[in-house]
Amino acid sequence: MWSAAAWRRFGNPLCQLLHAIPKRRQAAALHIRLLLETHPAMRTDPKDNHTQSHEIEVKLQFDSPEPLLRAGFHLEVETGRHFEDNWLLDTPDGQLSREVAVLRVRITGGNGSLTYKAKTDEGSSQFKRRVEIETRLDDPLSTIALFERLGYRKWFRYQKYRTVYRAFFELDHRLLVMFDETPIGNFIELEGEEGELLVAVDRLGIGPHEYILDSYLTLQAKSCAARGRSLEDMVFEPTFE
Repeated sequence: MWSAAAWRRFGNPLCQLLHAIPKRRQAAALHIRLLLETHPAMRTDPKDNHTQSHEIEVKLQFDSPEPLLRAGFHLEVETGRHFEDNWLLDTPDGQLSREVAVLRVRITGGNGSLTYKAKTDEGSSQFKRRVEIETRLDDPLSTIALFERLGYRKWFRYQKYRTVYRAFFELDHRLLVMFDETPIGNFIELEGEEGELLVAVDRLGIGPHEYILDSYLTLQAKSCAARGRSLEDMVFEPTFE
């Protein structure tokens, strides 16, 4: 069981996820609180970072990070290229989708993360701005099973290979750069403060008409619709040696 200090650091912010649970699931909400305290799948190392913040980002359709290098960005690898398998979960009646909110379990190797994202009315931005609550998981598969037992369902899966960079440019300007290789193409995600993003896109010669503010879910839905198909998981085709 977590110590009181660990609960204050990790458990209390995670309990904000309970606001997304319909009132008729109050018993499930109390169950989640208990599991946050006791279930191994939900435990994190107290040294791990928990984040509760407003995320500001924009996607750009670049085949590689090369345009950033040509524009004078200095890139340092923070996390090398790795495979990510993501599951979105929702209630059977789609409560989170109606609220334009996301509950995601991400699997990376044997570990992962649990993330809640939702629209925010705090501040305006020409980029994508959302509230984000995230914590690391030791056992993401058990976490999915936990939520399924509480009535949630997996409803969309998407995969990608991601490389994370720290970008430095123009004196003290810096931001995070994620290079994503996905089944529907390659994308760069820029994440940082509003001012940093404005300077970065200006340096890249990118205008608002080139910003991609859609999620991978929305991009996949558009890709499927263009081919006359209903929404499918965004996953790589299996390969055989």
